[in-house]
Amino acid sequence: MPRRPIAVKVDNAPAARPQWGLSQAELVIEAPAEGFATRFTALFSERDLERVGPVRSARPFDLGLSRIYDFMLAYTGAGNTLTWRIAEQHVPSLKAPELAEPIPPDSPYYRTTDRRPPHNLYVNLARFRQKMAEVGTRDTTTLQAFTFYAAPPEEGPVHTIELGYHPLYRAVYRYDPASRSYRRFTGGQPHIDALTRQQIAVDNVIVQYIEMWPAPEYEPDSAGNVVLDGKLLGEGRAQLFHDGHAIEGRWVQPGEGEPPRFLDATGKAVELKPGSVWLHLVPLTFQVTFR
Repeated sequence: MPRRPIAVKVDNAPAARPQWGLSQAELVIEAPAEGFATRFTALFSERDLERVGPVRSARPFDLGLSRIYDFMLAYTGAGNTLTWRIAEQHVPSLKAPELAEPIPPDSPYYRTTDRRPPHNLYVNLARFRQKMAEVGTRDTTTLQAFTFYAAPPEEGPVHTIELGYHPLYRAVYRYDPASRSYRRFTGGQPHIDALTRQQIAVDNVIVQYIEMWPAPEYEPDSAGNVVLDGKLLGEGRAQLFHDGHAIEGRWVQPGEGEPPRFLDATGKAVELKPGSVWLHLVPLTFQVTFR
């Protein structure tokens, strides 16, 4: 039975780049944060990396995502309301100490001196998994989130995907025929993983269009921006990219506690390339171009 994934909230501020470990995640979910920024939720089930991050705070999206993808959450803060709801909804999680608090020697979290706070907090995944086991958290899952093909198709003609975030966060994927993967760029620069010192290569890109709204019931961020929430249940438009193919389809999420389904125009499950998936949660009016 597969191990339950650890989901790490990872900073995407320019000062946090290059991040550590993103290229090793099986699934990375990128979603808008407040203002014009984005933030990552990176899921790891197979690899126990010693350094992933920089770790940042949770967002309302994580409540629903935890039940859909059955993960344990590693994060470093949240407003009072979100903190209460994480506990109330029994999201398996371990919060890092706040910036002014000391970090215990046995904590899976630690700070480095090569960057300025708050962009210098990281998590050791093996220690995190051990800490969760000590409090009796289930370490296995039956979830299979995606359908993968057994034999690769012929390559398609789509070689560039552009997601219309703010220029500091704009995501671009350029297809590399040699590896049949997409090289990721962010903010106009190659997106490097500090762990490997290589540009991040992604096997599959999914854009999931959902209803999003400002959520004033949660405390605003430190700059006074209202945080966002979104509808993860139901169905809606999706675009899926792999092996140079662009597939216009739909996502279907009938209920929590079961995996999402991504379907093509005929209603058949889309078969992705075995490997990594980067999933973008975007508002209904979001602009994606590809060629």
